[in-house]
Amino acid sequence: MKIILIVLLFSSIFAKTYTLDDVKKIKHVTYLKKNNTPLNGTIISEETSEAFDTKTGAFKQYFIRKNETPYVNGKIDGVEISTNKYGKVERKKFYTNGNHYMTQSFYGGFLLEENNYKNNQKHGKCKRYNIWSNKINSISTYENAKIISVKHYYKSGEIKSVTIFKDDFPYRINVYYTTGKLKAEIIYKTLYLFERTRKEYDINGNLIYEVDINNNSTIIKGYVYDKNGNKKEMNNAQLHNAKIDIDNERSL
Repeated sequence: MKIILIVLLFSSIFAKTYTLDDVKKIKHVTYLKKNNTPLNGTIISEETSEAFDTKTGAFKQYFIRKNETPYVNGKIDGVEISTNKYGKVERKKFYTNGNHYMTQSFYGGFLLEENNYKNNQKHGKCKRYNIWSNKINSISTYENAKIISVKHYYKSGEIKSVTIFKDDFPYRINVYYTTGKLKAEIIYKTLYLFERTRKEYDINGNLIYEVDINNNSTIIKGYVYDKNGNKKEMNNAQLHNAKIDIDNERSL
């Protein structure tokens, strides 16, 4: 116990902090100006924004956040912590030897997002949380900044929907019941446009209806299916109900 306390005391005494005025950057390495040695310590900096103040008739600097950025041998190494004006943590950025590999965002002290990076681009799984329950709302998968898929979850934890992308545009969405059975599938006919076919299924996997939708989310044609798989054209009431399902696609 004494050894641990001594180490902590030693590190706190000799931990050094600097401002941006104390350093200079040459290529990808940060140096102390006074002796031209690679920085070992923490830079304390503030982010501000300039906006016009209607009361004074002049531009004014507004505080956004304070950053504490650790450096080892001139490169960011460790966790950069950003706090708001109330001292609450808003963001944590994780680095190793100057490489940024993860960012966590917070709201009111609760974890909101966790994004992974490679070569300063989103790569791998990026998670978004419900700040009240701390459960996952969605997981997006990226490959070199290009989005590959997004999974949304029910509050109870089951998968709600899976969206597959090509060239950053959706081309297929599967929606699920909480039981895991397929509830609907949305298939895009053309990349870059939103013309699509939507098929809706009951809890037993039987096809209920099928509609073709144009780029303005208007139903072009639609069919309903009976228990034997026979189809007929939708009436106005059925078209109205299908339109409600289409409008709810925005929440997927």
